[in-house]
Formats: sequence, structure tokens, C-alpha cells
Amino acid sequence: VITIAEASQLASGSSLCMNTALSLTASANEYVTYAWYEGTDISGTSIHEGATYVPSTAFAGTYTYTVQATDSCGNTSTVSYTYTVYSLPEVTITIQTTDIVTLIVNVATTGNYQYQWCEKESETSYSPITNATSNTYTPDITTVGTSTYAVIVTDENGCKDTADVSVNSYNVTLTSAGNLDGMNPILSGAGVYAQNTSVTLIASILEGHSFTWNVTPSILSYTSGVNAAGDQTITFVMPASDVTIQANYDATEYTLEISH
Repeated sequence: VITIAEASQLASGSSLCMNTALSLTASANEYVTYAWYEGTDISGTSIHEGATYVPSTAFAGTYTYTVQATDSCGNTSTVSYTYTVYSLPEVTITIQTTDIVTLIVNVATTGNYQYQWCEKESETSYSPITNATSNTYTPDITTVGTSTYAVIVTDENGCKDTADVSVNSYNVTLTSAGNLDGMNPILSGAGVYAQNTSVTLIASILEGHSFTWNVTPSILSYTSGVNAAGDQTITFVMPASDVTIQANYDATEYTLEISH
């Protein structure tokens, strides 16, 4: 009697996911040589000699391998093993940037998928994010630097694929300067922002003062204006660097003319 065992202990006719390790080992009493064949036809040239054969699982499909055992007297026995390899979901991540960063999962084929977003700590280490199990995720951008996020997508066959993406964030500083005459303008909007998101800063108007923005880096493209409340605003897309904005106030000088 000849039998085939495989590493995952799956019976013939079972299935596994692409790139899963698979090792087939033939075992037969009193047989001394083993020859492996692709399919059930053993009339041609064998693809492997030896008790153990490691087939590829790199491609989806159904595969059959047959092993023929031969004893010292030339007697033979054969047995076949069939399994199905399921494809993995093909996953990518799109970064959507408007006022905030939203990460969106893209799967190449339609199906029923489960999602788990993680913080990627190393090439092989992932820390699951609590309650982040939809096809989109909005990270909380609070720290300057690069944060890498990964999503693990599982299909109905239990096969998984992982994609990751890095989000770069930088600091925006807002200060006031000039001839303030002891007045304290209200400034808002400074903080940490992800690259390519829209940033709007606000500086309150001081009565009797003219106003200008001083922007670093000087090459930053921006638009300025006045909002509905009458405050000064400046809006720009966050570059790949820190940004420093200065709200400059200058007291308006008046000339008093006295006529006789």
C-alpha cells in the first residue's frame, strides 16, 4: 500500500491559497524508489525522483500529481493527489487627500472581503488598529514624520493579501508680529498636517492695523482672502516640508491737519 502525506495534512481534493508551502511525501512498505508525474499519466518521463516532492503553488488552478513506487523486484504501485490553488486578492491602496487623508482599498476583482487596517511596524510586524475593518481608513495625523499603514484583505476562501502605504506629515507654525500696540490677535489652524492636504489658517483683524502674510518657504503657492467673519485667511496645499506663517500687523498712522 502506498500513501501520500502533505505538510498541511489536507486530504486529496482539498484546497489552499497561492504561495502556501506544500510538500508531498510518499510512503510505501518495502518500496525503494519513487517517481513523480504531473497528472495521472505515468507513461512519460517523471518530473521528480525521490519520496518527497515540493510542487509550486504560485499559480491558481487544480493540480494532480501521481507517484509510482517500485520495489527491489520491479513491482510497482501508484497513487494520485489532487488539490486546488486559490488566487489571492490583488490589493492596492489609494491615498485621497482633501482636508484630511483617507486611505481607500482597491481589490482587483469583486467579492466578499474582510478588511483589517494595521500600523506597519516592520517588514513582518503589523499592529491591528481597533475598529478599523472597513474598506477605508482615516488615520489620525498628530505626529510629524512618516507613518506606514497596511491593510490585510481576506476573501471568502480565506486567502489573504496585504498592501501598505506611507503618509508623510509636517508641522505648520503660525505666529504674529509687527506693531501690535499691545493687542493680541487670535490665530488658528496651526498644527500637524499630512502632505498634499489642504490647510487654512486664520488671523483676526486688528482695528487700525494693516495686514500682510509672511510665508516660509517663500516658494509656497497660496491664496489669501477674508472670510465671512472678516478675518484674514490663507490657504495652501501642504508641501513636503514644515511651513512657517507669520501674520504681520502694522498700526496705521494718521496725520492730523489743523486749519485756521
